[in-house]
Amino acid sequence: MEKWYEKKTSDSGVIISTRIRLARNIKNRPFPGRLNEKGALSILNQLKDAIAPEEALIFEEMTDKSKDYLHEMVERHLISPEFALKTGMRGIAALEDESVCIMLNEEDHVRIQAVCSGDDIEQAYVAASQADDLIENSVDYAFDAKFGYLTSCPTNAGTGMRASFMLHLPALAQTGGIAQIIQAAGKFGMALRGMHGEGSDPLGCIFQLSNQATLGKSENVIIAATKSLAHEITEQEMNLKEKIMRDASIVITDKVYRSYGILANCRTIKLNEAMALLSNVRMGYIWNILDLPHPKANLYFIMMEIQHGSIIKRAGRHVEEKEEDCLRADFVREMFNV
Repeated sequence: MEKWYEKKTSDSGVIISTRIRLARNIKNRPFPGRLNEKGALSILNQLKDAIAPEEALIFEEMTDKSKDYLHEMVERHLISPEFALKTGMRGIAALEDESVCIMLNEEDHVRIQAVCSGDDIEQAYVAASQADDLIENSVDYAFDAKFGYLTSCPTNAGTGMRASFMLHLPALAQTGGIAQIIQAAGKFGMALRGMHGEGSDPLGCIFQLSNQATLGKSENVIIAATKSLAHEITEQEMNLKEKIMRDASIVITDKVYRSYGILANCRTIKLNEAMALLSNVRMGYIWNILDLPHPKANLYFIMMEIQHGSIIKRAGRHVEEKEEDCLRADFVREMFNV
């Protein structure tokens, strides 16, 4: 089955994907951080039963998974970095196309996330709400008339919802304009971070925009505000692109073609360099600079597949850094030799 990140809409513009995340907890039960092993197992089993009627959701216990396996799931945006670092009884339930994933016993008892390629955040909200309703059919959520859904971290109380856009911003990132965007986003109650959220690096000029405030605002207001800012940032990116192409088109064109050439011929390459070069090539297609054949897969899909966990998965074993760089180059070269 085609994954959400393999669809053409994930590779057709500034906005790569949208995501809705809902945080929920079970009424009258301690938050995950206060659970003992018996309590965590009890909640995990209760939530497994709640999810069971939806056969398309595949449950997987995460308690004894290897670090490499968890790393790969973070890279695919199935779980959060925090969830990967946790210990104790926990699990996930996900659709085969990975567009919906429910983390059980993360920071909250339930973390529902729905992702859509492109900018269809409304569809992501529909998918997340359907998963939310499924669980609530058999579970009473912790809810307060004044404070809304009660969450482990007070900043998530209220709707318990985070709306986010994954943005590819090479013009803003490479000219230093991203600093102003980050500052401006904060004034609107938003955050612009790396591709894996808080504390992560913006590899390949990819950033995640999300709302910070969840209390006192409705879901529709949060979605509309986040979408509006994402489109405004997109407009600034494209306006800056026009200026760059007027002032330095030959420099940018040379950078794009050199990047393509390196990726098509490299024998060893580190992640940061590969991500930067893939960003340049993606920019080249979107800016209508590049007229060479498109790689065998979407650029964003390739970006995901060259990260540490995905390389380990394909190799079927743990590999050292030098071999990983060679395997990364092999994969990229295969994608670009069309």
